Amino acid sequence: MSDARLVCDLAVDRSSSCRYVGHLCYVRAARPARHDSTVTEVMDNRLILPLLCAASVAFAAAPFSHAEKPTAPANRHSAENGAPLVTTFDITRPKNDAEKLRFTLNVRNNTSKMLELQFPDGQTHDFVVKDFTGKEIWRWSEGRMFTSAMRSETLKGKGHTIFAESWDTKGEHGSFTALAILRSNNFPVETSVQFVLP
Repeated sequence: MSDARLVCDLAVDRSSSCRYVGHLCYVRAARPARHDSTVTEVMDNRLILPLLCAASVAFAAAPFSHAEKPTAPANRHSAENGAPLVTTFDITRPKNDAEKLRFTLNVRNNTSKMLELQFPDGQTHDFVVKDFTGKEIWRWSEGRMFTSAMRSETLKGKGHTIFAESWDTKGEHGSFTALAILRSNNFPVETSVQFVLP
C-alpha cells in the first residue's frame, strides 16, 4: 500500500548572490514500502519530509533579496576596497497584499565625501520584470510622464537613498527576472535578481 507525501523544493538562483528565489510544493506518491530493511528508511522519510517542508515555508517568509554588491559585477573586488557607490536590490512581499511584490533599490555612498548623482531627465530609476524567455512583461515607467530637464541628487558621506515601487503579480506564475536600474549619467546601475511565483 502506498501513500502520498507533500514535497517542497526550494528554487534558488545559484548564478547570483540571491539567497532565496521561491519555493514549489507538489504531491509525490510514495513507492510501496517493502517489508525489509527499507521500512526504516520510509519511516525516517515520513518524519524528515514534513520538517523540510516546514523549513522551506519558514524560509519563504523571508524577503527575496539580492545581497549588497557593487554597481557592476566587474567591480565586486573594488567595492571592498572603497568603490564610491554600493547598491542593494530587495524584493519583498507586503504582509497586507499577497498579490504584490515590492522592489527596493538602496543606493549607498560608500565614501566619506558628498556624491552628486546626475540624471538626464526627471526619471531617476526604473524596475523591469521579464519572464523566463526574456520577454518584458512589466516596466514601472511605462505610461508615466517625466520632466525633460536634467536633475541631480546629492548623497552625503556614508548616506543612502531608496527607490521603491510595487508590481501587481495577479495571474502571474513561473520564473522571472527583475531588473533595478539607476538612470544616473555618472553612476549608472543595472542589477538583476531571479525569482519564482508558484
